[in-house]
Amino acid sequence: MVPNFGRVGYYSMLDHALALVGNSSSGIIEAASFALPVVNIGDRQRGRLAGPNVIHARPDQAAIGAAIATATSPQFRAQIKGAGNIYGDGHAARVIVERLASVELGQQLIMKTFHDIAFEA
Repeated sequence: MVPNFGRVGYYSMLDHALALVGNSSSGIIEAASFALPVVNIGDRQRGRLAGPNVIHARPDQAAIGAAIATATSPQFRAQIKGAGNIYGDGHAARVIVERLASVELGQQLIMKTFHDIAFEA
């Protein structure tokens, strides 16, 4: 038992795991970056977008067992390989900085002229 892996240790575990089983948002968000199959149990993550690496299972033994069997199969692992992460590729900061650097700063950016304002009739 490990109370807390820390960030680097946790990501190392994701990189070496066969699958992640539980109901953590990490399975929905981070695991896809490692092409890691996830069995999400129950409704805790309901409403969150999930990538193709996530299998949703009801909270009962048979459903969880079947989902784990699918998640750990070579066919499923091959199917999700290279699918990427729907939450981004880890380069958001660079893209944001590049975009901000290309915006001309000045009064026009912060001041709205009368014709730019929409009024409701």
